[in-house]
Amino acid sequence: MPIPNPVSWLKRICRSCLIVLLLLLLIGLLSCAALGWGIQKAFGAGPPGTDVLLLIDQSQSLWELGRVGSDPEMRRMEAAQLLIHYLGVDDLSRRYRLGVIFFGTQARPVVPLTPLDEAARKEMERAIQDPAPMGWTDINAALEMAQEMLLAGKSVHDARPVIILMTDGKPQTEAMKDSPQVKREYLARLEGLVKGLAGRGVTVHAVLLRNAATDADSDIQRLYRPLWTRLARSSALIHFHEVGATDDLLGLYQRIAAHLQGVQTREARARKAVSGQLREDIEVEPSLAAVTFLIHKSNPALRVRLFRPDGTSVKQGDSDVRHIERGHRFEVWSLERPMPGGWTLRAEGKGEVSVWKTVRPLPPTPTPLPTSTPTLTVTPTVIPTPICISVPALSILSPLEGRKYRSGQSIPVAVRVKGPLEGAEIQARLEGGGGVRSVPLKEAEGRSWTGEMEGLSEGRYTLTLLFKGKAAGVLLEGEERVSFRVMGRRKLWPFLLLSAACLILLAGGWSWRWKRQGYFPEGELRVVRGPDDEVGKGWDLGGFRKRAILLGSGGRCEIRLRGDGVPSQALRLTARPGQKGVETLVTPLDDAVAVNGRTLRAEAVLRDGDTISFGPYIIRYENLRQRARSRLWQGRRATPDDLRGRVPLRGPVRR
Repeated sequence: MPIPNPVSWLKRICRSCLIVLLLLLLIGLLSCAALGWGIQKAFGAGPPGTDVLLLIDQSQSLWELGRVGSDPEMRRMEAAQLLIHYLGVDDLSRRYRLGVIFFGTQARPVVPLTPLDEAARKEMERAIQDPAPMGWTDINAALEMAQEMLLAGKSVHDARPVIILMTDGKPQTEAMKDSPQVKREYLARLEGLVKGLAGRGVTVHAVLLRNAATDADSDIQRLYRPLWTRLARSSALIHFHEVGATDDLLGLYQRIAAHLQGVQTREARARKAVSGQLREDIEVEPSLAAVTFLIHKSNPALRVRLFRPDGTSVKQGDSDVRHIERGHRFEVWSLERPMPGGWTLRAEGKGEVSVWKTVRPLPPTPTPLPTSTPTLTVTPTVIPTPICISVPALSILSPLEGRKYRSGQSIPVAVRVKGPLEGAEIQARLEGGGGVRSVPLKEAEGRSWTGEMEGLSEGRYTLTLLFKGKAAGVLLEGEERVSFRVMGRRKLWPFLLLSAACLILLAGGWSWRWKRQGYFPEGELRVVRGPDDEVGKGWDLGGFRKRAILLGSGGRCEIRLRGDGVPSQALRLTARPGQKGVETLVTPLDDAVAVNGRTLRAEAVLRDGDTISFGPYIIRYENLRQRARSRLWQGRRATPDDLRGRVPLRGPVRR
């Protein structure tokens, strides 16, 4: 066997161990990332988000051209700003992202899908401030770009996609101008795009801005308006809105945003002029979970203040204030559990203000049931006094609405009663998993009840809580529901199996590479006869560190030889493992190659002292390791000159 170099072997072992450790670390990091992604996907808290894309028509017809235009006052941009500042305020539990696309002859993304926060809202408002006319009206290009943006975002964020398309009329491109066939194909493509979006779960709101020009256009009345009406009837996800005046765009966009957030618009105040001071009274109903005031100012310098029924001013940081957003022309005031009664809005300055009020009611209140107590008989002279009952509310602390849990784990149930309720009885019923069963609850401290749900399989479940009790002597009964989902247990064996397979492949590949790299031709070549300047020249084959070494006059040869009659590629030297170590092989690539005076026809093993001849060259092969192992040196010790290759070739010693 070859005599190893301890230092070289130690370096190889260290390098191999370092590479294996790095690969193991990389595989571990990838496995942890995949596992973390799976856990986040399965047990991410909170309801899915909503992605909204605004598609705003910026074609030439909307601008003022010779005092003619659908929206010269840019109300469409104010409506977009309203959506930017208002969306998500009434539903802070849901994640919202908003993007804007301008379209005309082409579609252009102005704002990518961006999570809505205070900084993002201000940046969006600046980005859409100065639009420019964009020529024709290519609605299909805008819808295709929106489809690409929304579906790409949905694959990552699992969000509910929504498109709000605003245009003043029919699609119009240069190719459609004189070609009815192109117009029909475009119309069919538009219908297919909208139906395809609805089929993929995308909600589409199409807003048509009507004016005298659109009402007189036969194509709009005969083709496009019936098309949108037909599409709206074909799917619950497609909505068609017509606006007769640009001033109505603000109210429509507010209603769309309220619809997306699941709140109710109870009151809308039209534009009111402000010259100095304006006082506006707004009634807030009782039993509201939240109320939001959306205020639009024609003049950003207008100062708006809001006062409660007790006369106190609403300020950021108050206990009932959930959110206050102040934009360029919009202000949003959102409050929790508002005080019922007459609220007051005061505006100072000069301009116009519009106010919208949206509310989120409390959960349905229990209805009193008749009791077994006898009915009192009163005389006509007695006037019954109404009883004011503080209605209790049932709050479900666990499980959370829309939460995802792991199958097999114990899911806690926690309920708390707010308000007076005597002799309360609470029952829990679980629906899902192919059946209905009851969940036992026990009363705990602080007017709360707790329990456990165990052994739930994968699927969707609804927990219904029924409660009974008396308040002010009146028997009350009601129920609350919460829905959640149980996910299948994430199995780790695929990750472990994949990691093991990667390790086996890496180890096998490294072993194969190490073995392949270990077999290099060894020994030295020395020119015995040839051109004068080449005689005595030698090459250490192991220094090339290649599995194949070419000799010849060609440019691809590792050992290049000069002289007449030298083939471009004379021979190739390779290596293989043998019984006594690595063997160096010579393969002829030309008919003139000879070894020890005999023409070489096939691959042969080189021995120490063999001569290779071709053209004007005779080259001797020297292998000190073979020389040290050969029978030539048996019976005597090798001298330093022998090991340096300075002993002339001799025949074997005969005994």
